[in-house]
Amino acid sequence: HHSEIISFLKRHFKKFDRCGFLSLPVGGKVGTHIDTGNYYLTRDRYHISIQGTYKYHVGDEEIVIKPGMLVWFDNKLPHGTENLGDETRITFVFDVKNPELVALQQEKMYN
Repeated sequence: HHSEIISFLKRHFKKFDRCGFLSLPVGGKVGTHIDTGNYYLTRDRYHISIQGTYKYHVGDEEIVIKPGMLVWFDNKLPHGTENLGDETRITFVFDVKNPELVALQQEKMYN
């Protein structure tokens, strides 16, 4: 899967930052949290679901994610996940710089 995913990213996103595979065992949960730090202020977070079915919540919204889905979410809001399936959840997570967020942070620095 790795080379297929990297090819997909290069075709559709041109440039991306931190990336990697994450797993979550059957019944596993990642508690509600917010990604903090300067790194996240200028980046959007994406997930490509590889295996397993899981529930993802962001703020007041909730979605069930199945293999093959590409999902963007605002990781600056409270979010978390729960593996609903009968197999380990595997997802590929990556970040992409958002020019609007970069401009906003630059404006804050100079004002």
